[in-house]
Amino acid sequence: MRHLPSVTFALLSISGLAYAQPVPLPVPLPPPPDPALPPSPDPAPPPPPDPQPQAEPDPGPAPPQLPGWATEAGDAVERAITPDPGLPPSAMHFPLIFTAPSGRMLPAAVIWSSSGVHTGGGLYGDLFVGLGDVAEFGIGVTDLIRVRPAPGDDPLRIAPFGQASFKMGVGEHRFVRHQPALALAFRKSFEHTFGVAKVRTAALYLMASKSLGRRVTLHGGGVLWDASIGEPSAPAVFFHDQGVREQLRPVLAIEAEPIERSSIMVELNWVPEFTRAPADIRLSAMLTWGVRYRITSLLAFESGVRIQGIDEANLLDAQIFGQLSWGSDRLRRAIHKLR
Repeated sequence: MRHLPSVTFALLSISGLAYAQPVPLPVPLPPPPDPALPPSPDPAPPPPPDPQPQAEPDPGPAPPQLPGWATEAGDAVERAITPDPGLPPSAMHFPLIFTAPSGRMLPAAVIWSSSGVHTGGGLYGDLFVGLGDVAEFGIGVTDLIRVRPAPGDDPLRIAPFGQASFKMGVGEHRFVRHQPALALAFRKSFEHTFGVAKVRTAALYLMASKSLGRRVTLHGGGVLWDASIGEPSAPAVFFHDQGVREQLRPVLAIEAEPIERSSIMVELNWVPEFTRAPADIRLSAMLTWGVRYRITSLLAFESGVRIQGIDEANLLDAQIFGQLSWGSDRLRRAIHKLR
C-alpha cells in the first residue's frame, strides 16, 4: 500500500491535463438551399478513357480491270488530257473556224478530223495533218457548192464535193510582239460532174487570228475565189473573166469563251454558186453561228446554224448542223521518240 499515493498522484495529473485542453468547436454545416433559386446542375461526368487504337484492315490488292473498249477509251481520254511530259509543249488550235480556215496552225504531226451532218441531209468531213508547226495539209468533202439548172430555180447541191487544201503560216508573237497568227491557205477541188456539166473551184485565203486576252479571239482576212463550169455543147465559163472585184470578198469571225472549254462563234464566209443555162458564176454569202464544246484537248463537238445566201436574206435555206471533231497525237509522239 505504500505505492498508493504514487498511483493516486498520477491519475490526478492526467485528469488535470485533460481539463486543461480546449474543447474543440463543432464544424458548421452548409446553409440549406434556398427554395426560390433553381437547383445547381450536376457536375459533368468525367470523360471516358481513350480507346485503344485499332489497326486498319489491309485493303489487299486492287481487283484487276477487265480489258475492253471502255478501258481503251478511258486510256485514250487520259492521254488526251494529260500531255506527255517528254513532249515539247505546243498549243492545240483548230484548223477551221466553221468553214473558213483560221490563221492558226495545227501542232506538228497532229492529225485532225472533223465530220458532221445537217438538217438538209448532207454529210461532210475534213482530215488535216500538221507539218512542222508552220504548215497543214488537208483533204475533205463538202456539200456547200450548189448549182441552179436555170435562173430562178432552186439550187441543188453537189455532194460529195471533194477538195484538197494546203496552208502555211506562223503563230502569234513569232516575229514581233503583238503580231497576230498569219496563214495563207489554198483550196482546190477535183473536177466534178453535175449532169453533164464540169465544175471546178479554187480559193486563196489570207487569214489573221488575234487573241484579245484569254477569252476572245478575232479572225479576219479575205478570200479570192475562182471557178469554172463547162457544158459539152458550149465553151467553159471562168469566174476570173469577171474581174478581181467579183472574186475578192472579206472573211470575218469572232470566237468568245465565256465558260472554260465552251466557245460561242460567228463566221461570215463566201462560196461560189453556179447556173447552168445560161452559164454563170457568182459568190454567195454564208453566215454561220454556233458553239464549240471542247470535251478534251483532242475532242470537241460543234453545233449551230448555217445560212447559205444570207446576202439575199434567204432564211429558208438555213440548216442546223452538228459535227464531231477529234485529233490524234500518236504520230507526234512516235516522231519525238525517234529523236
